[in-house]
Amino acid sequence: MKNKINEEFNIPYYVFEAIVNYVEHSAKETYSRESWNDVVMLINMAQMNDRFSESQAKKLKEKFCREDKNKP
Repeated sequence: MKNKINEEFNIPYYVFEAIVNYVEHSAKETYSRESWNDVVMLINMAQMNDRFSESQAKKLKEKFCREDKNKP
């Protein structure tokens, strides 16, 4: 059986708020790359505190990243 990720996991409010702010600002193009770096840092901290599994953290990063992967 393939390893399945539970996509309906609880997201800590501080991570949720950072993602919402990032998505809103990136839609308006009023954000900097540091905004995404802050979101990643919060996701990583939540993972370290056992709020996310490694696969859940990866899923969040993949789902919400709006950065151009080709830019430095």
